[in-house]
Amino acid sequence: MSGMVAPDSPSGKAFSTRDSFATVYNFYKKNLPADSEQSHVTSPEQAAVFLFGPTGDRLSVTVTSSPLCCKTFIVIARAKI
Repeated sequence: MSGMVAPDSPSGKAFSTRDSFATVYNFYKKNLPADSEQSHVTSPEQAAVFLFGPTGDRLSVTVTSSPLCCKTFIVIARAKI
């Protein structure tokens, strides 16, 4: 069973960009449902979490600034919760 994923297990993708945290954050803030932002912190690094979708099929988008120079990370994940 090595490498197999159960049908109800979480799945997701991770991305990085040279766009600033503010650019990426503002894109998701504008394009996701108004009540989807769950958290937004600015220290020690900038991070924001958005969660939306029906119960049982939620989608999360996590945006974080890199502790190193010049990258923003985006993780998009789906979970059957």
